[in-house]
Amino acid sequence: MTSGVNILLPTETVGSKWTNSSINPKSLQSWFSPSQWDQKAWVEWHQQNWSICFWFATFYVLAVRLGLIYMNNRKPYDLRYPLAIWSGLLGAFSIAGSYYMVPEIISTLYKDGFHSAACDNSYKSDKNVLFWSWLFVWSKVFEFGDTAFIILRKQKLSFLHWYHHAMTVICVFTYFPGMVAINRWTGSMNFFVHSLMYSYYALRAMRVRIPKPIAVSITTLQIAQMMIGFYVASYALVMKMSDQPCKITPGESLFSFSIYFSYFILFCNFFIQSYFKKPSPSSSRTKKD
Repeated sequence: MTSGVNILLPTETVGSKWTNSSINPKSLQSWFSPSQWDQKAWVEWHQQNWSICFWFATFYVLAVRLGLIYMNNRKPYDLRYPLAIWSGLLGAFSIAGSYYMVPEIISTLYKDGFHSAACDNSYKSDKNVLFWSWLFVWSKVFEFGDTAFIILRKQKLSFLHWYHHAMTVICVFTYFPGMVAINRWTGSMNFFVHSLMYSYYALRAMRVRIPKPIAVSITTLQIAQMMIGFYVASYALVMKMSDQPCKITPGESLFSFSIYFSYFILFCNFFIQSYFKKPSPSSSRTKKD
């Protein structure tokens, strides 16, 4: 992290600048090819524009509210096939992300141990991993589309769903510029769980009957993801409080600790409500991360 930084924010720059002389936003090649991706320019762009995440989150929450009002007296849209395509694409994207990010964290744990995996940001030296970490950040904006399907199909929109989407986009845009160590955990775990979750959603949208234990297993993995994230954030927080080297600021570790704790509580509640209580007449497809 840069010197003089606010303990919660990635850089001293708090303004939002939309341009960077080294970046051509119209060049789609940089979005699909690590070899064409300008690492330095994009990291600098995120350092200058990290606060855009608050605009994204605000727009999302307002859009959710307006969408619910719009659909209040309207019939639900039949979007089964678009939903299958949407979920399938996100599933394929998550599988690709897992392919590049999961091996890195496994290798780090095996060769260097848990402390390095939790506190050393060595992943930034691997351009493929850093590229997919960057794609992971932007994917959280595109995943707002999940909520659009729920609203337009008039399914129940849970607090867990929209809270998770809004807070996650803030987290990833805040943490990416500083190359904090916990990024490798957030990205690799989320990619892995989403590769299963979105594949499951795609099959469900195509009316493929999936055994209930599969759904239970996916939700269990999501809870495990939150537990691991909470533990890593707790470990990083303890390291910083003990003045031990760890690539994260005290404020960032406390923020991550709080967010993962809230996710864990909400996902556990979702698990109990979904699988241990009698379902209500109007069941919903609730997006879980």
